[in-house]
Amino acid sequence: MNNKQAEERNKNNKIFHITFWVLIVLIFGFSDPWSFYRKLATWSIIGYTGYFIYRYFSRKKEISAPVDKTTSTSTPYNRVIFEDFLALGTTVQEREKSINRLFDEKKRSIDFQWHFKVREQYRDDEGKQRSDSSIFKTIALSRNLASMDVKERELLRITFHLFNEGKMTETDYCYHLLAFVYGNGKASIKRADYNGYKEQTGLKDAPSVVRSAVDALNANVDSAVNRIMQHIAHIEHDNTVSTSLKKAIARIHGGGNWFSEEDIESSVFKNQSDYSLTLGALDESGKPIQYSGEGSLITIAPPGSGKTQCFVFPNLLNWKGAALVLDIKNEIYRDTYKWREKNVGKVYKFSPLDPKNSNNYNPLDFVRDDPEYIWDDALFLTNMMLVPSGGKQDPYWEDNARNVLTAAIAYIVDDNVPGERSMSKVMDIIYGIGWDEMVMALKLNVSVSAMRRAANALEDYDPKQKDTILKSLQGSLGAWQGTRMEKVTQKSDWHPMDLRNGTPTIYICIDASAIDSYLSVIRVFLAQHLRTLTAQLPDRKDVKPILFMLDELPRLKNMPPVDEALNIGRQYGIKLWMFAQSYGQLKEAYPNPEGLVGSCAVRTFMNMPLNDDYTSKLSDQLGYRHDALSNTKEKLVEPVELAGPEYEDKIIVLATGTKPAKLKKKYAYKDAAIKSKMEN
Repeated sequence: MNNKQAEERNKNNKIFHITFWVLIVLIFGFSDPWSFYRKLATWSIIGYTGYFIYRYFSRKKEISAPVDKTTSTSTPYNRVIFEDFLALGTTVQEREKSINRLFDEKKRSIDFQWHFKVREQYRDDEGKQRSDSSIFKTIALSRNLASMDVKERELLRITFHLFNEGKMTETDYCYHLLAFVYGNGKASIKRADYNGYKEQTGLKDAPSVVRSAVDALNANVDSAVNRIMQHIAHIEHDNTVSTSLKKAIARIHGGGNWFSEEDIESSVFKNQSDYSLTLGALDESGKPIQYSGEGSLITIAPPGSGKTQCFVFPNLLNWKGAALVLDIKNEIYRDTYKWREKNVGKVYKFSPLDPKNSNNYNPLDFVRDDPEYIWDDALFLTNMMLVPSGGKQDPYWEDNARNVLTAAIAYIVDDNVPGERSMSKVMDIIYGIGWDEMVMALKLNVSVSAMRRAANALEDYDPKQKDTILKSLQGSLGAWQGTRMEKVTQKSDWHPMDLRNGTPTIYICIDASAIDSYLSVIRVFLAQHLRTLTAQLPDRKDVKPILFMLDELPRLKNMPPVDEALNIGRQYGIKLWMFAQSYGQLKEAYPNPEGLVGSCAVRTFMNMPLNDDYTSKLSDQLGYRHDALSNTKEKLVEPVELAGPEYEDKIIVLATGTKPAKLKKKYAYKDAAIKSKMEN
């Protein structure tokens, strides 16, 4: 359009409006002038009132963005942006959750559709600046959240929260949205209606037109950052802002990496069953964090850090399922058995050093006398009875000792009826009593070839060789000697499968000072229960979790059944909670300690000492906090901090697919509800 055409069109518009109003006056004015003007005034008032009412309510759906008055004569508006925002939820709370989910997942793109008016400007024949009527233009931009850097994404998150909570005007919201979506030219241009505008500016393509329009508004990332920081400073002492907004603001300064209450529903800590374990309370909100998934747990914490008070007591006094507890200090049974017996199910106490107050358990009752299983069951029992020497003993003597003990167990089971198979008879063989009778019975066994082959090997021992092997076994099996052990192993008061079929609680009570001497007994006890419970796959619909609380696990040395239970236990409803004083303990006991820890769904740490191997590893696993503004990274927690006073009353929790959590310790003796259960 040239200058003369534009001037002619303006003249025609003026002539049209003048002619229209002259006709109105001629038609109505001369018939009854006063009546006409009264009607005109009345309808004008009604019309303008209606117009302003319409504009008031329609304004609610419009979002304005600032504009440079030198290039446009009116403020741009964007109805689509506000509709997209309302799609996040109908309430502030709903939108708050949707905003966090949107920015955490980083899967969607953010769109900015910008409508604006432009006046075509020209000079008339006399060289004066003229402008034509406004023409609407549209620019539509899009940018994926994943493509934004941390600074842009987190500041845009803050923009959404500020606007959602009424802390930012529509104008500012639209400005920041444009700045971060455009991203100094990184946006995808979905539409650029620039015909006419191109002729006015001389720009040749869509990117140039968009850049020109955005530059006119000064909507660049740096300016947006400065303006948001001003908003943040303005609400610094505002107590009405949401926790989400506070965390978003903390995140741009390198905070916000810890697990929070808003993360629960998308984490392993959401409620998954009626059987839950309490880990502690969130450091900020005090919200209890519970785990009800199928995986196992491990806790690494030095003595005196509160493992029993924070984990064992609170959970045993709430857990409604079956449980097996390794009680090293004899205090767990004392403070929990009454409540569990009254509210959960039958209680058994196996205390080999206190036969008068102990139930009975005979390991030979669970060695099957079926020819297909007798040797394998006997070998399994042998491997648990013989505590690994850690390479201190000659493998030759270890292997021969294993063969002798396996043969003795198989012989006693095969040669005696149930009820007459006792560990004391096995010990008689180890001390040479009935040796020849055993060898002869093994040779005559026609059902089990392994027993016959063992007999031939035993016959080949010369007296000195036999004596050395038996002495080695006698030294390893000292725990099975003595009258007290004979009394508690004569029979079995329960079967390991009772844990699956009911809700009993079984306590293994042993003094801490005697645990090393009775390792063989404890290993057999735990291993047989784990192996029996995993012998047959239960119906997944009916399986209920069985809690194994194993204090001082590394002191039991390497136990393959524990590794097996970690890998397949969830299919059988077995949930292990293992406790260790240090990572070094695990390293000494297990060939792959890192794999053992990593196999646990939940890993908790307390009072990590600076000299522990795992403290630095834990610091690395906690990750880094990213200061979005300075684009720098630093560790979330340094090793020296983990070992310092700041974390003295904290629990660090790592879980599969979940942010690290910092919890407050909840001591049983400080919880009135738990304390009352311990006392009654």
